[in-house]
Amino acid sequence: MGGEEKINAYCHDLALQGGRILAKTLGTHVMDPEGDLTLNMVRPQAQSYAIRFLNVPKGQRISPSPRIHTAN
Repeated sequence: MGGEEKINAYCHDLALQGGRILAKTLGTHVMDPEGDLTLNMVRPQAQSYAIRFLNVPKGQRISPSPRIHTAN
């Protein structure tokens, strides 16, 4: 194994390790704990973080701040 395969394997492992650390820090979990569907990026669950630290009621959707503008 070498070249592109080796780089992808390294990035995959790094993403999984970083995702576990981030999820632990946020008190949540990663969306793909086994890494079967993960390439080189992870998705930690963020909703629990918002409920726990931002006092967002459970079930309420989180929307971007009105101060954040999107390009049209």
